[in-house]
Amino acid sequence: MEIEIRRLKEALDARSRESEEWRLKAVRYETQLNEANSRFGHTQQLEKRVGEYEIRMSGLTQNLELLDRQLKDKTSELISLSGQYREFQAEYSRREVELRQYAQRISTYEQEL
Repeated sequence: MEIEIRRLKEALDARSRESEEWRLKAVRYETQLNEANSRFGHTQQLEKRVGEYEIRMSGLTQNLELLDRQLKDKTSELISLSGQYREFQAEYSRREVELRQYAQRISTYEQEL
């Protein structure tokens, strides 16, 4: 009977050790699973941020395109105004020459009178 008790006790101890080994393995696997879930969570957060940044970049790109179009329009407007100014300046110079000629004619007429 004592032998049977010792044998059962040894079998129980062996089962306890085996059970403890399995428990430790389960804890390690649970830890690895938690770490993987954490990394996956970080990956999801990063993917979300990347998506948000892509949306921001799209908005900024649209704003830049709008500003580029406005800049081109203003540049065209300035070129047009520059051309008009040169025309005005040429007309002003022509009229100034005419006024001097008229002034000389008046001066000549006054001297003749």
